[in-house]
Amino acid sequence: MFSFPSFSTILILFLTKIPSFPSQPTPFSSRLLDSTLQDHAFQSFPHHRSKTGTIYTGNVPVNLTGITISALRLRSGSLRKRGYNGYKEFNIPKGIVENPYVKRVILVYHNLGNWSQVYYPLPGFLYLTPVVGLLGYNADNMTAKGLPELDLRAPEDPIVIKFETLKVLGNGYSPVCVFFDLFGGVVFDHVLNGSVCSCVTQGHVGIVVESSPAPVPAPAPEHVPEYPIAGGDGGGGRGGRNRGWWVGGSVAGGVLLAALVVVLVLWVRWCRGTKRIEKMTVAADHGVPLAVAAVGRAEVPVAMSTRTKPILENNVPLAVCTYNVYICGRSRDKSEMMSSENNSSFALKSILEKDKLNNTNFLEWHRNLRIVLKMAKRLYVLETPIPTALENNTVVAKKAFDKHKEDAMEVACLM
Repeated sequence: MFSFPSFSTILILFLTKIPSFPSQPTPFSSRLLDSTLQDHAFQSFPHHRSKTGTIYTGNVPVNLTGITISALRLRSGSLRKRGYNGYKEFNIPKGIVENPYVKRVILVYHNLGNWSQVYYPLPGFLYLTPVVGLLGYNADNMTAKGLPELDLRAPEDPIVIKFETLKVLGNGYSPVCVFFDLFGGVVFDHVLNGSVCSCVTQGHVGIVVESSPAPVPAPAPEHVPEYPIAGGDGGGGRGGRNRGWWVGGSVAGGVLLAALVVVLVLWVRWCRGTKRIEKMTVAADHGVPLAVAAVGRAEVPVAMSTRTKPILENNVPLAVCTYNVYICGRSRDKSEMMSSENNSSFALKSILEKDKLNNTNFLEWHRNLRIVLKMAKRLYVLETPIPTALENNTVVAKKAFDKHKEDAMEVACLM
């Protein structure tokens, strides 16, 4: 059995608060390090009126002392048109494309310092520079934690990384650039101008040299990252290929749709023309057949020249009017006709001279004749027949009879 003093001691040990220390990320969890640095980099922005295009330096946890971080917020359109030069070691060219598209992007800078070999170990190589990184995030939520990275690409000019100092090298050593992507891949490249590296996407970069004759280890196989990248199923290359297939399929579908529309329009026009021809054929079959005459070796339809003779409103045939004109011409000599023409009261007779009567314009000619006669006050000649005998043998009646007869003669000559 426990005595009271021993029981009290055990109880005090359980109730005493044991101080806790922040856990340190494992050396192989570079993706967890990226998430932790993103959280602290976002905290570097002021709560009010943070400026676009200004570099803000952040603070790292105590257990990561030696690592420096910075944050830079830019508009996506400005980054694409102008780029950004002088962001620490990075010179960002114009034409940067992010996937998915966001209005504003935050570029988080890492300088791992003496932690480079811990989080990005390379057996058989020695780091001549610290590992530096550049990652892009969506800037819509400035207080978010654990955000997935955007897929940043430089399709035109590469991103240039200029290191200021390198460790002293012995003779026979050739430095090379090493690039770590977000999926565990490692790529080696030549060093430009002694201390310049380049890349076309976001990630971490450093300069290394072989420390022993051991062969360069093969790049690690691609694996699923601990924290998925925004923009879909893996790297930006597959996303770009998927986007290319989508664009190609859209163009092909548009061309096919346009071709179908053209074929449909041509088919509709052909159907309308066929129906119109069928209607004309039916109308020709049900119409009055024409006589056929031989012209040389061919037989052509011939229309009859017979037509209905026009009748004036006072029931006087056109032949009578023509006869009166003939009589008028015979009863007057040339001088008399010229005098009558010059002194005629038919002021609008030029209308009849312009459109003379033929086999097709009787209605229009008759309308013009009535206008001329109405203007000359002779329209009653057409509407009232000449009396055959005087009703009463008065002087007034005889004058009216003579005037009607004379006006009728002038109208007949005018016609």
